Amino acid sequence: MRKTLAPWTRKQEIERAFQASTNTLGWDIQHRAEYAALKQRAWDAAVAAVGRVRAEASYSEMETTAVQAVQPMIREYKHQQACQRIVGDIYIFDATREEQEAAAEAGRKALAALPIGAEPKEFERAQQVALAPYKAAVTARKEQVRLESEQLAQRRAAASKADSHLGYIAKYLETEYTFDGGIWERQREVNRLRPLIREALIEELVEDPEMNAEEIRKSIEEQIDDALDE
Repeated sequence: MRKTLAPWTRKQEIERAFQASTNTLGWDIQHRAEYAALKQRAWDAAVAAVGRVRAEASYSEMETTAVQAVQPMIREYKHQQACQRIVGDIYIFDATREEQEAAAEAGRKALAALPIGAEPKEFERAQQVALAPYKAAVTARKEQVRLESEQLAQRRAAASKADSHLGYIAKYLETEYTFDGGIWERQREVNRLRPLIREALIEELVEDPEMNAEEIRKSIEEQIDDALDE
């Protein structure tokens, strides 16, 4: 009877060994569809490993062999999980949605390229290298915005300062020039020269915000003289 039951008992022990190895895989690999291929590879590895044990091997030996055979798949799963956790935590302050998505994808590819069993420092280094260009781009964009804002503020201040002195155009024309058409012709010249002098004066004040009133009046006089001498 014992000899009759031996093949059946052996088959049961082999199946138990396979099941023991499957139980070490964890719930995700056993039940989630995205890990079906990994689960199948683990099963195939366990079957192949147990098939190579000696005929008289004990159940304990078969179980140990099967469990050891699926360890590479378990390490692969843990590696994938570590990558997913790190990618999920990737965040670049002040990045746009497109920049954030691109950075996350770059990080995912860099981490996926690491060998199974990589050390935490290797994960950190790979992530830093992958994200560096995106962080630099955000920093450059923020600096550009800052510079543009600063330049706009400087130009507004220059425009305000220039406007406060444009009344000198009419005064200088009245004092230094005579117009055949009288006050009406002089006013036409004021209206013609004002936008031209204003723009030129703004540019000067952007370059030299510390120009004093005397220097500004001198600039206005020179611009009027140049314009009227043409």
